[in-house]
Amino acid sequence: MMIAWYLASLIMQADCCLYSQWFTGEENIVVDSLSHDFHLSNDCLTHLIKSSIHSQISFCLELFV
Repeated sequence: MMIAWYLASLIMQADCCLYSQWFTGEENIVVDSLSHDFHLSNDCLTHLIKSSIHSQISFCLELFV
């Protein structure tokens, strides 16, 4: 319960929201990349995702990267 409260506090402070979004198999490129491309640095992986599948990126990722 304390973790849920802490997460909710962080989200409200950042003026963000959490929501579920589902993409079918071949369209689920972000999750596939995050789970398979361990050989890439965080910066390279972020650049790859932002440049190739911008439509699946949340506004919050744009703020923090």
